[in-house]
Parts: sequence; structure tokens; C-alpha cells
Amino acid sequence: MWGKEAEKKHRIVVMNSQGFSGMLPIAYVDRVRGAGGIKAATPYAWYGGNYKEEQMPFAQFGCDPKAAFDVWDEFHIDPKQLEEWQKTRNGCVVDRRLAEKRGWKIGERIPLKGTFYRFNLDLVLCGTFDSPQDTGSLWFNWLYLDEGLRKLNTPNTGNSGTIFARVSEGESMAIVSQKIDERFASSDNPTRTQTEAAFAKMFTDMMGNVQFYILIIGLAVVFSLTLVAATAMAMSMRERTSEIAVLKAIGFSRRRVLVTILGEACSITLLGGLLGILMGCSFLEVLHTAIRKSCRCPCSRCSARG
Repeated sequence: MWGKEAEKKHRIVVMNSQGFSGMLPIAYVDRVRGAGGIKAATPYAWYGGNYKEEQMPFAQFGCDPKAAFDVWDEFHIDPKQLEEWQKTRNGCVVDRRLAEKRGWKIGERIPLKGTFYRFNLDLVLCGTFDSPQDTGSLWFNWLYLDEGLRKLNTPNTGNSGTIFARVSEGESMAIVSQKIDERFASSDNPTRTQTEAAFAKMFTDMMGNVQFYILIIGLAVVFSLTLVAATAMAMSMRERTSEIAVLKAIGFSRRRVLVTILGEACSITLLGGLLGILMGCSFLEVLHTAIRKSCRCPCSRCSARG
């Protein structure tokens, strides 16, 4: 839950001062829990795996089953399902809406193929939780992922990703955040702590910057192509000097010669553009048909596509 509602939940987010690319050792979780004013804390590591043939179709996070629902206390899960998740190392819980879309039942196996991590997850659905808003997320035990990475001797073990913590009522989130950052200021991995709402704003701004960069790159490409087209037209005119001279000799005015050349160039450009659009649409339609046939997703959106 992000936005103005997040302010009411007294949650803060601890991350490496370098951003998502920096490491946040798992030992920091206990040290954050020991900081004054913290009621609960959990690692929150993004996995980003593929489900069957689908590439990262929903959010997947590794967290602490014993603390997750204390941090997000507005989320509700059956106590028996929570207990089953806590004792099943490769267990997971998902948002009820996501389970309904996928047709998942308790006890179903959910295999996830790692993209950023070398270790693949073979999860067992232990329960579903209800949230005020559709999170579309899956939570699994962080230890299951870390143990698998240690067996493969990968260098990114022991990384909690981020730490979500809930501040006790009456405590100032700003003061608690400052204390946490001061605690790790001289460590190898200094932290940057902010409220959940500020974290959401930072994430949104980052996505907005990416869109702006894509726009700038697109404009640069269009400008470059315009220069290339202008150069090609100029070269073509120089190569056809004799033809232009003949047209002038038989009475064509400068304006008529210019209109004729520009009309020819625009006609060729228009024809090439139409052919390009036709070929692109045909390719996308073939690709869409192939994906639709190979998709095994039971959600209503894919079913509506036939």
C-alpha cells in the first residue's frame, strides 16, 4: 500500500545508500529490529523469476514468514495457513486475487525459474492472504532462496535486498530512520532509510525518468534519420543535374522542378512507410498468435483472447 495511506501505517524502508544495485546484508535485519522504536522488520528481496513460459508475470518477494504479517498488519491470512507457511521451507503465500486469477489451490506447486538468480524455486502454495488493494504478489521464505544460492556458491548470498519495518505507534519515523542510518554510516554498506510513501515516490520518479530518457532517445533517432534522409535527397539531386538542366531547358520553372523532386521523394517515403507498417503489423500479429497458442495461463484475460 503506497501513497498517502502508507503514511498511516508507520512503515519505513531501509536500502543500500547506492540504491537497488547495492547489497544489504541479512544481518542488518536483526540490527534494525534492535533499533529503538521498531515493532517488526523483514527482509524483502525481489526475485523476478519466470513462471513456466511467462517472463516475470507477477511480483515475487523473499521475506521472513514470522514477521511479514506483523509489518503489513493490515493484510490478513488464516492462522493455520500462516503456521504451515512458517514451517515449510519452500512454502509460499499469494494474494487471494492472484490465486483466483491463476486458479491455484492450496498445496499446488509453483515453479519459478530464476533470471537474476541462478537458483530456481520450486514453491508449494501454503495459503492466501487478503489485502486492502490488489498487490498481485507472491511471498516466499527468504532462507529458501539464500540456502539454494549458498549451495551454488554464488557471490550474492546473504543479501536481503531491502528491509521493510514498522515503527511503533507514537514514534517519529524521521527520527527512527535517522538513527538507523547513523548506525550503519561507518559500515561497508551504509543505508538510506525513508518512509514507505517516500520510497514509492522515488520508485515512481525513477520510472518517469526512464520514460523521459526513452523519449529523448526517440527524438534523437528521428532527428538523425531526418538528417540521413536530407543527405540522401541532396546526393540524389546532385546526381541528376543533367535531368534538372533538361527540365529547365524545356521551360520548367524552379518552383515546378522543386515540387517535382519533393513530390517524388515524399511518394517514395510514403510508400516505404506504408510497407514498413504493413510488415510490422503482420509480424506483431504472427507473434501475438504464437504467444497466445503457447500461453498456459488460466487467467480470464488470456482466456478472453481465445
